[in-house]
Amino acid sequence: MYLFFAFFGGLQYYWWYKLGAEEDERLIENRNIAGTMAFRIAFCFGFLGSLVLSFLSHDYEFLYRAELIILALTFALGTNLWAYLTYKYDTGE
Repeated sequence: MYLFFAFFGGLQYYWWYKLGAEEDERLIENRNIAGTMAFRIAFCFGFLGSLVLSFLSHDYEFLYRAELIILALTFALGTNLWAYLTYKYDTGE
C-alpha cells in the first residue's frame, strides 16, 4: 500500500504531453541531460532519506514502511523532475 506513493510519478505525463509527439536530436539530447540531472537529485534524496532513517531506533515494521515510502517518493520525484526539466530545457523557459 505504501508503494502507492509512486503513482505521484504519473504527473510526468502532463509535461510530456506539452512537448508534443515529435522527436528530434535536440529533444533527445535535452531529455538525456534532464534525466541525468533529475535522477542524480532523486537518488541523493533517496540516499539521504535512507541514511537519516537508519539512525532511528524504532521497530523494524516502522522502518520497513518508511523505507518503502522513501523509495516510492524517490521514484516519483525522479520521473516528474525528468519530465519537467526536459520541458524546461526544450522550450527554453
